[in-house]
Amino acid sequence: MGKSLVIVESKAKAKTISQYLGKDFIVKFCLGHVRDLPKSSLGIDIENDFKPRYTISKDRKEIVDDLKNSAMKADEVLLATDPDREGEAIAWHLAQILKNKSIRRIEFNEVTKKAVNDALAHPREIDIKRVDAQQARRILDRLFGYSLSPYLWREIQGGLSAGRVQSVALRLICERESEIEKFVPQEYWTIDGLFKTQKGEEFFAELSKYKNEKVEIHDEGKVKQLKSELEKITYSIGDVKEQEKRRNPMPPFITSTLQQEASKRLKMPPKKAMQVAQRLYEGVRIGNKQIALITYMRTDSFRVANEALNNVRSYIAEKIGKAYLPDKPNFYATKRRIQDAHEAIRPTDMENTPESLRGKLNPDDYALYDLIWRRFVASQMTAGIDKVKTIIVNGGDYEFRASQTTQIFPGYRAVWSENYYNNNGDGKVPLPDVNVGEQVTLVNLNPEQHFTQPPPRYTSASLIKTLEELGIGRPSTYAPTVSILLDRNYVKREKGIFIPTGLGRQVDSLLFEKFPTFLDYHFTARMEDELDQIQDGDKTWEDVVRNFYGPFRETLTKALGENCPKCNSPVILKSGPFGSYLACSSKSCDYKKNLGEKEVDENCPECGSKLIEKMGRYGRFIGCSGYPECKYIRKVTKAVSEDSEEKPSREVQYGEEPCPECGARMILRSSKRGRFYGCEKYPKCKGTRSFKIGHKCQKEGCDGELVERRAKTGKLFYSCSKYPECDYVTFAHPLAGKGKKKTTEKPKEDIDAESSEERIVSTREDESEDIDI
Repeated sequence: MGKSLVIVESKAKAKTISQYLGKDFIVKFCLGHVRDLPKSSLGIDIENDFKPRYTISKDRKEIVDDLKNSAMKADEVLLATDPDREGEAIAWHLAQILKNKSIRRIEFNEVTKKAVNDALAHPREIDIKRVDAQQARRILDRLFGYSLSPYLWREIQGGLSAGRVQSVALRLICERESEIEKFVPQEYWTIDGLFKTQKGEEFFAELSKYKNEKVEIHDEGKVKQLKSELEKITYSIGDVKEQEKRRNPMPPFITSTLQQEASKRLKMPPKKAMQVAQRLYEGVRIGNKQIALITYMRTDSFRVANEALNNVRSYIAEKIGKAYLPDKPNFYATKRRIQDAHEAIRPTDMENTPESLRGKLNPDDYALYDLIWRRFVASQMTAGIDKVKTIIVNGGDYEFRASQTTQIFPGYRAVWSENYYNNNGDGKVPLPDVNVGEQVTLVNLNPEQHFTQPPPRYTSASLIKTLEELGIGRPSTYAPTVSILLDRNYVKREKGIFIPTGLGRQVDSLLFEKFPTFLDYHFTARMEDELDQIQDGDKTWEDVVRNFYGPFRETLTKALGENCPKCNSPVILKSGPFGSYLACSSKSCDYKKNLGEKEVDENCPECGSKLIEKMGRYGRFIGCSGYPECKYIRKVTKAVSEDSEEKPSREVQYGEEPCPECGARMILRSSKRGRFYGCEKYPKCKGTRSFKIGHKCQKEGCDGELVERRAKTGKLFYSCSKYPECDYVTFAHPLAGKGKKKTTEKPKEDIDAESSEERIVSTREDESEDIDI
């Protein structure tokens, strides 16, 4: 028997699976998407029925070459990418690249030996309907983002973006902020009465009704009137009710509810929760083994495999108690259409209890696993039972009410803690045992003023819940949607709540004014349904894209509001190899114009052509009109008046040493890795020099200088300019601590090692929208 090549998405998953397979299998990873639409252009042939043009990512070229070599040596290729639309699309792209004579698709919901062996025993063909659904989503997002983002550049500023789901999420946040601003607080009052029974026991009850109608008190005058009347009345117990109330368990986690609970209980942002969950799914190192702890974390189904149900029921009966095990398994119905490709999120092995893993996982992994494990176990336990006691106190035409909830049997709450109200007026004392008709004495009346509150701002949890309820987006889109809103500075997060920035509100206002249909919640939800219909085979991806793009292009043309200066036809937005531009809609006219372009009264210092001020991704800049033959560019400097609040542009700082490549001057620049000097002729010349801080290396016998750098974790550190000959590293600035040295081995690890979170992000982009242009 020859070799079989198994391709998965991540390195961690490859390590886990390698433990289960024998010498006849080679396991490789592709790090997510290996082919995609090009970033430098639209990549979609609109005139040719939206045919996409895919290219191999530069950072995946070595991986693709390695996979090709391995596929040539293998008798068969088994594509084991993740079990969802994105995974199916990745498998299809791999098949298009590798072109092996025998390529099959396998999938598994959990990375366990049994699941992998079952998948190997049942290979299948690639599901082209799933691929079409993913391709439609990708093209829709590209058309939306690549059209509206440049429009925002022109109308507001460079570097902005729009997205099919992102812009609707921003609309929700901005709408809520408008509601809060328009909200006018309304005054209202409550009156609690302190009553004493004949046995001398006291309890609180709240005034609730007058002549069987709800009491509403809106001003202090009414309070005084009521208080005067209530103090003259004789009171007795009108009714005593005791009833049992069942508290049913919650279903196991799906992607959205996991993100919501991780945010509420663990204060873990959605993006981080998904990164941690992916680690738990792919496998973490425990002792000398790589163990996958949970099932696939991108799901919207509550379904649980029969074997897993049997295992959790056995665990509940043996470890928790038979009283906590229902007669039959609990099943949960969904409220909306779902992709039932795989199960709910659950542990892969019930023996891996949180207690058995304490100290073996890092704190984030442990906290999220504990949450998943407890939620799954609780979902298959009996309901909790509470006793709700209500006392009605009557006096004349008035009624006071007190209620109290007491737990009788915890049920699932023995594993999954919940907070319930335990209320009896103001909650200060328990309710006494009283009989109907028993006389009680009014001891005191406590009126309290209140004001109605505006609707709450969104948190990560409530925003995801709302998007899910509206049918907007899919499980894997929620985390990147929240992240992009923060990254673009459209919203800020303060104490866990989202507040739109001025920029965010400006973007939302413009988009909603010009493109109201495409920011409508129902429209966006309907688009998601149509993607499902493509997967079901009820619609073709070309029809869905075509039906979207016609009205969208018409709306965009109207928003641009320009006519061709040559033939007076409407101007439309197009994308080419060098970015987006305006062009005449008439096929017989060749008029084109770059977005936001205007001439500068100056000639290019390198070729003599006219200079043009343009709008780019990072704002306005001045470039040569002879581009791409001449690539001269520079920043736009702004003149700022004394009374302006706008800060002037930072002055250019030149280095003392010339460029090592061409001898030109060096300009101080900044990147995510810290400050450095770059050639003023960039990008024509890419010469760089390290940023020296003016202190000698503190390692004995070394005459190098300290340079400033930034680790991948974001920390600033200082190292010797003669690295790697000298390995001196410190996180402490030479002037800090009165010159004391602070060098350890830990900084070197921090600098050299890529963090686990960064590895997860690089593995695969979730179904995030295409807005980075």
